[in-house]
Amino acid sequence: MIDESDIINRVLARLTKTEYRLKEYNRTGIYLLIILIASGSFLGNALFVRGQYAEAFMVPSPSMYPTIIPGDRILINKTITKIQNPHRGDLLVFINPENRRQNFIKRVVALAGDTVEQKTANSSSTVHPCPVNRSPIRS
Repeated sequence: MIDESDIINRVLARLTKTEYRLKEYNRTGIYLLIILIASGSFLGNALFVRGQYAEAFMVPSPSMYPTIIPGDRILINKTITKIQNPHRGDLLVFINPENRRQNFIKRVVALAGDTVEQKTANSSSTVHPCPVNRSPIRS
């Protein structure tokens, strides 16, 4: 039930016509600042992950054909080389020493202490002590 004082308070509130002013935290600039901080945090995290843990690469050349064809995209785990040494058959991505803007993607065929021997271009390679079976790729 509505009493008389409640009705009087409502009428007085309508008659005063005071404008509502936004609080300091309720302004447009504050919302833009929050959006900038959130997007900057997201971008910073993405760059940190790219630099420390994983990075995506696009294969530009057919040097790994038919395993990897030009235009393929691969995701490289950067932490594995900190945990263990590479094994035969692993793929490695490294920076081209002559052109630092280009990356090379190559397969590990020999490890430290192995001897690689290839007599002719079409013969099979030998990594001492075990032979490597490979067939030449015809173009």
